[in-house]
Amino acid sequence: MNESIKLANEGVQQNQEQQLNYSINSEIMEDQSVMLICNFPDVIYFQEGPGLRKFQYREKGIPFLNIRTLINERVDKSLCKFLDVDEVNTKYQHFLLEEGDIVCSTSGTIGKTAIIQKQDLPMMLNTSIIRFRSLNEKVMTTSYIYYFLRSNDFLLQAEKNATGTAQKNVGPSHLKEFVIPFPPLAEQQQIAAKLDELLAQVDNLKTRLDTIPKILKRFRQSVLAAAVSGKLTEDWHATKSLGVVLTIGEVASDIRYGTSKKCDYEKGNTPVIRIPNIDNGFLNLTDMKFADFDDKELKSLSLVVGDLLLIRSNGSVDLVGKTALISENDVHCLYAGYLIRIRLNQQLVVPKYVLYCLQSSQIRKIIEMQARSTSGVNNINSKELAALPFLRPSLQEQTEIVARVEQLFALADQIEQRVKDAQSRVNHLTQAILAKAFRGELTADWRAQNPDLISGENSAEALLARIKAEREMVVKHKKTGKKEKA
Repeated sequence: MNESIKLANEGVQQNQEQQLNYSINSEIMEDQSVMLICNFPDVIYFQEGPGLRKFQYREKGIPFLNIRTLINERVDKSLCKFLDVDEVNTKYQHFLLEEGDIVCSTSGTIGKTAIIQKQDLPMMLNTSIIRFRSLNEKVMTTSYIYYFLRSNDFLLQAEKNATGTAQKNVGPSHLKEFVIPFPPLAEQQQIAAKLDELLAQVDNLKTRLDTIPKILKRFRQSVLAAAVSGKLTEDWHATKSLGVVLTIGEVASDIRYGTSKKCDYEKGNTPVIRIPNIDNGFLNLTDMKFADFDDKELKSLSLVVGDLLLIRSNGSVDLVGKTALISENDVHCLYAGYLIRIRLNQQLVVPKYVLYCLQSSQIRKIIEMQARSTSGVNNINSKELAALPFLRPSLQEQTEIVARVEQLFALADQIEQRVKDAQSRVNHLTQAILAKAFRGELTADWRAQNPDLISGENSAEALLARIKAEREMVVKHKKTGKKEKA
């Protein structure tokens, strides 16, 4: 845990003066003159929602927030549940949200935020969600608070102060001990404007990167479509035959369902391949169950290099027909009943070519059309599988097609990895920018150019002193009022 946060919270707990001479991170600690640090209650109003019970939920009425409804800094009203309007008006009116309120999840997944928009209303708080407002927009702006709540500076304090074991929680009592950098008002506005600009660019970059995997998926399907139609090797067809259309049954020596025997993680000597082990064209053997088999079963359900294992039944039609090619690493396994083994005649076909045919959009459409069911379980049987048609060129051309597909897929894989690396860097970029903002680095030049806006009566110290004076005045009036009543 960041040592400066530890010092900050210890300082609050010891009731030291509210103008704290420490910081949220070590970078600010090195230059305490950059930003003043103050306690949340000095500048921020916060309120947690009420604890609601399921028996209070209604089909319509006033929607209320929950953690699920906060998605990508927005409120998804379609995921809200409701309370009776009369109950809200009589018991929960003070929990109704207003336009411009900041909401933040503070239980389980801490730090999901949103700013309430006009179209979100009416909307009510719920437990595990806290509403934040500026106590005075002329002292600290809502936009500045919002960005701070998204920063690691806030999240690290939440991590340090959260209570609970199975599910971490942060409540108002914890927030009283939180601290926030407190620059002059003009600088807060400058920071928020800079963050608006920079984080919009980051979001735009994320959006563009997120589209690339979809493009690559379409590219791979285009490669497969060209491969199984003969277009990928058109240069062969000037002197060679395009091939013949056959069915899977005509090139398979055996099509067989797997075992229905119950498998277990602990008991049994033979690993059994199940649906979760079927990956994108290969097997993933990291999650294996086991069973014991007699010699007849071991022989009839054995696997050899070049066999294909195909999912024949599943609740998701997208998974029906998903296929893996058996390699040398897989032949010690047997396979479960929701899978079908296709043993190919390798004098007629190259197994990987048939795999590519089964993965192509042309055959996927046939499989999904036959497998689709209204009963909830989609299924393709061995006869339907055997009847699937595909173009079979010569063995030599099949080998060439496999080589070309692998070359193009390898290129797509390289691009995909670069995109993942870029996405990882971009995902860290938001927090890096926020950290710079709350260290004062984004506004260093602005401060140098505008000394009059950060000094004298415009300084953070002056603002904080004004807040203290106003509070003391309120307390004094309350005490005077009580004496007069007495």
